[in-house]
Amino acid sequence: MAFTPDAVPALASVSPLMWTRHPLLALFAPDAESVLVPERDRDRWSRHLADLAAELAAPERLGAREAVASLLTRVLIDGARLAPPRPDARDALVERVFDRIEETFREPISAADVAAALGYTPGHLTTLLRRRTGRPLLEWITERRLTEVRRMLRETDLPLGVIAARTGLRDASYLVRRFRARYGSTPQRWREAQTR
Repeated sequence: MAFTPDAVPALASVSPLMWTRHPLLALFAPDAESVLVPERDRDRWSRHLADLAAELAAPERLGAREAVASLLTRVLIDGARLAPPRPDARDALVERVFDRIEETFREPISAADVAAALGYTPGHLTTLLRRRTGRPLLEWITERRLTEVRRMLRETDLPLGVIAARTGLRDASYLVRRFRARYGSTPQRWREAQTR
């Protein structure tokens, strides 16, 4: 199961860097363990997922977006209830990296800038982060920026050039390339789909 937090309005502003700390999103964090749905609950889960698939198949239907958000919220809650309690085994280095990204992603920072601020070489920090999270440093910086781009597209009518400048991206054309590569849509089409 994959989704962006935009699908659930209450989760839209949650930074992907903080998913491991969010009770409804922890199962989708890179280091999350798989959970099994108990046999007694599988029919209910199948109904939830079938209803979700039906709403996603007809996005033009009245209330489809709200139904998807509601059904996905229910699935997230049920999933969180299935997950075993996680000991607070936060990785101090990952926390420092994520905190630094959160503080600076709006600036035109690079992986080298984050690494230098934390006293590492870019290659070493990228290797450590990939081992511990499954993703390299630059991918986390980009993910955080694109989450903010989606929020700004949804909540403002700012032009792409302004959004790019406010999210640490080079310019509007670079923003469009990164957005399309990540989401398979242009920012303008995505924005239009949010208002339907």
